[in-house]
Amino acid sequence: MKHVLWTLAVGLALTCCPAAHADDAVDPMDLVRALDSAWQASDWTEAQSAGETLLAHDRVSFMPEGYRAGLHFQVGLAYAATGDHAQSEAHWAQAEALGTPREEILSEALPIAVRREDGARALAIYRALDADFPDARNALSSGQLNDIIDSLHGAGDHAAEGEALELMVAGYTSDNPFDHGGALHYRRIRHLTQAGEIDAAMALLPEMTSASGARRLRVLNQFAPLWQQPEFSALTDPRAETLDLLARSVADSEAHPDHIEPITDQMSYLVDLGRHAAASELAAAAWRRMQSGDTFEDAGDYTSWLLDRWGHAELTLGRIAFGRATLETASRRVEEGGANVSQLINLAYVDLAIGDDQAVLDRLSLMENRGASEYGWLQVHLARACAAHRLGEPDKLAPSLAFSEDHRALDRDGYFDLLLCQDRDEDAAAFLLERLGDPAQAEDVLMRLQPYDTQYPSEYFPAETALREARDRIIARPDVQAAIARIGRLEHIRMHD
Repeated sequence: MKHVLWTLAVGLALTCCPAAHADDAVDPMDLVRALDSAWQASDWTEAQSAGETLLAHDRVSFMPEGYRAGLHFQVGLAYAATGDHAQSEAHWAQAEALGTPREEILSEALPIAVRREDGARALAIYRALDADFPDARNALSSGQLNDIIDSLHGAGDHAAEGEALELMVAGYTSDNPFDHGGALHYRRIRHLTQAGEIDAAMALLPEMTSASGARRLRVLNQFAPLWQQPEFSALTDPRAETLDLLARSVADSEAHPDHIEPITDQMSYLVDLGRHAAASELAAAAWRRMQSGDTFEDAGDYTSWLLDRWGHAELTLGRIAFGRATLETASRRVEEGGANVSQLINLAYVDLAIGDDQAVLDRLSLMENRGASEYGWLQVHLARACAAHRLGEPDKLAPSLAFSEDHRALDRDGYFDLLLCQDRDEDAAAFLLERLGDPAQAEDVLMRLQPYDTQYPSEYFPAETALREARDRIIARPDVQAAIARIGRLEHIRMHD
């Protein structure tokens, strides 16, 4: 992290300074340590105080300009984290005057504004990057851009949302060759449709590269003005979009043969198209290459996901033992310097889908010695609660059910499935109707209810089949159907060959 390096640099500079002010009442090294400690604890008020006191210390004047610039930069970040833009900009002006590039300042400030859900601030920063630093703009991920749009959309600032989308669609091209930013065009189409600019929305359809966006356009009532337009159906074919994305990922792989990322992208699209054998063969070839000693540049980041998708492809082909073994290999790999929590949880959900509930409990017992986010722990407890219910073990069910109920806002879809697992159909229906009646959730809920080509074969995954049948039973209820009709429609689009 940059702040750690800056703090160490400040400490080094101070220890090398002349001792002319040895009688200072405050030891500057104590301030350095206080600043670092506050930063590690995300105590931004304390970081501001320690930083300001350090900057005011007499001995700081002996520091090289680069170190003082770094300190101003870091203190500015602490102010930005609390939304004090006047103070953050004042410190960043000092940092810039001492040699810190404005481009670097803006690039660090943007994710802070996004985390604070300050859409207006994030847009102002993006606007500056777009105008003056296109390389830094293109270094952003499409995910970061979507976060800006989310903040503006959530705040109801439709004019600013439209401006941001227009800027992004017109100028942004990710410098990551595998990031094609397809959702931005969908969101621009949504905004234009809401504004009644139907011709402009239709003109953007050929540029959209998002199968999920195409599906949303076809089923959400808000896009009804587009449905009768010529070529609408042909331009919003999720299968055709997926085939285009597959072709693009194949081209990416050919242009960058030393990267796994486009291979995992290809596997995702092949699975969506029902071509599980082809996905498996692709993974097997990459794995053989790595086993021979010829590795990929991004092997550290993507090998686990290659194995994960390979395992799921094998499971879908009915090769259960090999699929589970492949997922086991993925779960044992180190992830971000620690235990591979996400893959372990994924494997437990495979056990759950198969109906091997004891394996779920045994596998997730390994989590006791591993760290996880609050969302990760929710996934653990959702799986445990379902498995314990089916095994008839109330002592194991109770704590996981309580945790799941308390944290259900983190994964409402998972909580809905837990209710179905417990055969609580009335509770599940009431929970679904509540969500369909909430404008903030309704459209995303409807997309989760869309009928898809099934993946896992029923003969090997009876528990998953039973869950799917329970979900369909709830969806078929007249009150749920009426709630769905107010938002959109259900449409089965055949994706598999």
